[in-house]
Amino acid sequence: MFQLYHTLHMKNPLIYLLVFLTFFCFAQQPLSQNNLGDEKSEYLRQHAQNPVHWNAWRTDVLQKALISNQLMIISIGYSSCHWCHVMERETFSDSTIGHFMNTHFTNIKVDREERPDIDQMYLKACQLLNGSSCGWPLNVIALPDGSPVWIGVYLPKEKWSEILNYFLKAYEQNPKKLQNYAQQLQKGVQNAYALPTERDTTLQMDISKSIQHIKNNLDLKQGGLIARNKFPTPALFNFLLEISVLERDSIAQQAVTLTLQKVAHRSLYDVLGGGFGRYTTDSLWNTPHFEKMLYDNAQLISLYSHAYQSTQNIDYQNVIKQTIEFAQREWLDSTGCFYASSDADADAKEGDYYTWTKAEIDKILGSKSELYCQYYGVTATGNFESPKNILIKSNNSNLNHLKTIEDCNKILFKVRRKRIAPHVDKKILTGWNALMVTALANAYNALGEPNYQQIVLKNAHFLVKERMNIHGQLKRTDDLNGFLEDYAYTIQAFLKVYEMTFDEKWLQKSAQLADYVLTHFQDAKSDLFGSSEGDSTFYFREVPVTDGVLPSPNAVFALALQQLGTLLDKPIYLKKASKMFETMHSLLDNSQQSVFYYEWCKGVYQQKKPPIEVAIVGKKALQLRQALAKQYLPNTYLLGSTVPSSLELLNNKFKKNETWIYVCQNKACKQPVQTVEAALKLLKRDNLQKKSDELIKNRLKFAP
Repeated sequence: MFQLYHTLHMKNPLIYLLVFLTFFCFAQQPLSQNNLGDEKSEYLRQHAQNPVHWNAWRTDVLQKALISNQLMIISIGYSSCHWCHVMERETFSDSTIGHFMNTHFTNIKVDREERPDIDQMYLKACQLLNGSSCGWPLNVIALPDGSPVWIGVYLPKEKWSEILNYFLKAYEQNPKKLQNYAQQLQKGVQNAYALPTERDTTLQMDISKSIQHIKNNLDLKQGGLIARNKFPTPALFNFLLEISVLERDSIAQQAVTLTLQKVAHRSLYDVLGGGFGRYTTDSLWNTPHFEKMLYDNAQLISLYSHAYQSTQNIDYQNVIKQTIEFAQREWLDSTGCFYASSDADADAKEGDYYTWTKAEIDKILGSKSELYCQYYGVTATGNFESPKNILIKSNNSNLNHLKTIEDCNKILFKVRRKRIAPHVDKKILTGWNALMVTALANAYNALGEPNYQQIVLKNAHFLVKERMNIHGQLKRTDDLNGFLEDYAYTIQAFLKVYEMTFDEKWLQKSAQLADYVLTHFQDAKSDLFGSSEGDSTFYFREVPVTDGVLPSPNAVFALALQQLGTLLDKPIYLKKASKMFETMHSLLDNSQQSVFYYEWCKGVYQQKKPPIEVAIVGKKALQLRQALAKQYLPNTYLLGSTVPSSLELLNNKFKKNETWIYVCQNKACKQPVQTVEAALKLLKRDNLQKKSDELIKNRLKFAP
């Protein structure tokens, strides 16, 4: 280098300068250590500088592992995962660990948010091996064909090194033993998650035992479910809210009210900026994992919107508004879509962005600090990692000073904005955005904010234009094909957009997507659908049926088919939905598992008590729709038109210069009315259900 410098400098100083700048710029660029530097996934790129020779999940990489007969390491995580970051820093950045992995293993990184099929496949094997001790990073040691022989979560590098050495030695000394073990594990997974093979076609689906089991799992002292960690599980409590109203169930109502209060007033909710963390690590909602996920926040917006419709509780309204403001501020893209998540860490410190010392607050708020610290339980020793405090409303908070508290929150929010902010994963996932479309449509119904409707329409049009082709096929991202959850949640969202606008093109788009699923996702062994297109020969094909943090895509799709079949008068959709619910009835009948099938319970409930159809027809249909939608109307379909429509439920109902509301069930309608007040009186369900039951009996009586 010195000789080059001397020669060039003596002959031509300008050439020297150019060479020097080239070397300088090259030195400033991080040298990619593996094949992840050009990946679009934020999570994969976070591992691009590891000394581990990571590969993305691709067919050629899997084939290479088979040919080389090497064990595989498949490490699964996501961008905002705290312990993924810790293991990346402590373990995967270690050069000795990296050299050992590169020498003896084929190493693959998977973004679980891009590939939920792979994640769920290995997660199920983990749950069979380890019970509830599963999460992310999910690390798999697998045979060259991808069959797992060990699955675990975060490990420090010393323990990780022990595990790798053990399985490498076992594979070298007795590969047949590992192969037999892998086969046994695969059979165990297939048996544990085997789908029902028979349907209950008696139409005597009684889910009262299932609902009782769900209630038995409710924590009526702290809210949420009885568990060591607290997840808000919004779709479950959305179902319980419906049951509390439809069945006048006081236990369900108590559970929903308590959970909404705990989720909004304890550590999970960001009182300064809005938005919810993922879950708490304790049973009292005190210590959160601070990452914020789009799918959590979308579902919680929907839940609080429905709760506000039901109660008009001003706290719920504030939560809805502030959470949407957060999502618009931090996640809204110029396309009208929302980003996937915000990190738990800021500057490599978990929760550092969100927590405060008492000394900081004293300095910022001055004379108002004592009142503020009392309101949020802030102490000198802290309630998080001493002396840090999470802002948690204390039980003795003084409600007489809310204006002062709100002013202080605004001051601290401005100060916090100057801190190093958590990283945002800017990938746009179709299914998660569909959940947000549904959420904002629900918020628009509840609060009537025009801005919410505008965002809904912009987002929905993006999904049609950029993620859906003319055949009805969806993309999950710009580069990946959609999974069942993308289709199910998008169909559900488009149905919500139809109910919001009465624009029938959204029904047609929903039907187009539904037809694509029916053709390309059918499971060969059941009336249900696989998570991905076609048939998979890798390990086993996942058929997602359990409800968890996200509702089952199969259940959501079945509910959507039921609504589409009713609105479009398509018996094929109704018949398919019934078959899906009949297939799942044996699992629901096992009441001990019902808490994992809450969305299916909702569908079976609708089979017994079909939704009420409210059709609004005439020039003022949208105005009346907006007034009616402010009410909480569970188990109800809204439809309508400002012009004559060919929809079966609207046909011959249009009258020029008049607007009428028809309240129906199973196509049996009461006398139409012209005011929302009159329609609400007709929506007394007992009388309507009686008339519907009589109609069904008559149909069965004269059936051929």
